[in-house]
Amino acid sequence: SPIEVLLNKLDGQEGEEVGDDASGKAVTLEDFLDEEDITAECRTDNQRLLHYLVQEENLLRLVDLLFTGVGQPLEAAFAIDRNHSVDSVSSADTDDDNDDAPDAVEYARVRLKFPSVASDILSSENSTI
Repeated sequence: SPIEVLLNKLDGQEGEEVGDDASGKAVTLEDFLDEEDITAECRTDNQRLLHYLVQEENLLRLVDLLFTGVGQPLEAAFAIDRNHSVDSVSSADTDDDNDDAPDAVEYARVRLKFPSVASDILSSENSTI
């Protein structure tokens, strides 16, 4: 499963920095939250996953995610017209100078998906968590 792949990356291999994958990018809690089956894995008592999730910094991050963006309206991140449609820029219109522009998919992951998954995990009624 993708969760097991991430856990194996966390375990690391001899000679590699623990938590870094082949690209050198550290495996993060958000990588786990991106996986579709994380809540199912929590419910089935995947001990390796639960051990990772109950580390203090990860539990604090899960709680923090519940409050991500509270008080910041959608309009602050995206230009929304009066008809409530999001102004989008086609990929042909983008250039390298616009790398800091908000991305709708990333916005949805950080402001919508991650808090929802964090809530599901914290309320999963798993005695370990």
